[in-house]
Amino acid sequence: MTTKMMRLGDIAQQRETVTIERSASVAQAAEQMARANKGAVLVESNGRLQGIFTERDLLVRVVARGLDPKTTAVESVMTGKLVVGNADDPYQWGLDRMLQARCRHLPLVQGDRVVGMVSRRDLMSAEIQELTAELERIDPSSLFM
Repeated sequence: MTTKMMRLGDIAQQRETVTIERSASVAQAAEQMARANKGAVLVESNGRLQGIFTERDLLVRVVARGLDPKTTAVESVMTGKLVVGNADDPYQWGLDRMLQARCRHLPLVQGDRVVGMVSRRDLMSAEIQELTAELERIDPSSLFM
């Protein structure tokens, strides 16, 4: 018996995607991330994806440099080179891609429009669910032949 493999979009539907305009301050981005309990916020301009701002960006590009979060625009410290996925991509592809790129968040896009975002933790949880379901389908008597 085969089961339908989870797609990135299936996982993203269960998660809130937080976005902010690129002209917003780092302080505003951090406040949004804290309110939503998220480690990253997608940066947009007129509804189009421009980059991502993460906890690591806050630490390395703002705090470590002594920049003022209230006056520093997100666009000046965001990560602009993105690894992205499509909602129809299998979750395992997304996990492999994130591991190769050494990133923790994967924006899902259709063209340059954001349709969601998943984290490495989301995808690892999906992997555990898939493996657990697979183990439950195994007939224990077949293991001792």
